[in-house]
Amino acid sequence: MDSFLLRRLAIGYARRYHTLGMTRWHTWTDLTQNELQHFVDIGALLGFDAIREYSSGNTDKMDLAWVDRPAKRVWLYLERETELDRAPDALKKLLSFKSEEAVPNFARIGIFGWVDDSAVESIRARIAQTNDVSPFLVISWVGATKEEPRVVLFDLWDDTGRTTLRSNCGVDCGDYWYVSAPEDF
Repeated sequence: MDSFLLRRLAIGYARRYHTLGMTRWHTWTDLTQNELQHFVDIGALLGFDAIREYSSGNTDKMDLAWVDRPAKRVWLYLERETELDRAPDALKKLLSFKSEEAVPNFARIGIFGWVDDSAVESIRARIAQTNDVSPFLVISWVGATKEEPRVVLFDLWDDTGRTTLRSNCGVDCGDYWYVSAPEDF
């Protein structure tokens, strides 16, 4: 999968986040399910079977996979995690997924619902250590507390290295979560 598509997915995620209709009163489970559904819908529009809790042979279940039919090949693998202490496990799953069911250079997306600055640096270091050139997008909601993220970082790795985009986020006057529209990578 081309990193161009991951760039467009990142930009679309930010520009369309308000359409998820998430308020500060929704639960973290609601937020996770709505974000996953966003990517399910996009995958389906692109002609993939977008499958939640997909398992490929002896691998752990994936939060979401885009699978083509009839070859049953994984084109995109996504993990979404809200809890800071569970982010390393989600990242490990993303980094360790290797399967003959995946197309060469399949894409990976990790969405981390809240991390602090040190976790962002740890995630970046772990990905850089892999020397894997498969396209990889990490979306990190960064802030002092889980309830108060102020920045969304979009880190994209491809064969040219890492590119980072920064967007502001927060809750608007109607109590809806938003992500400011970023500039293109």
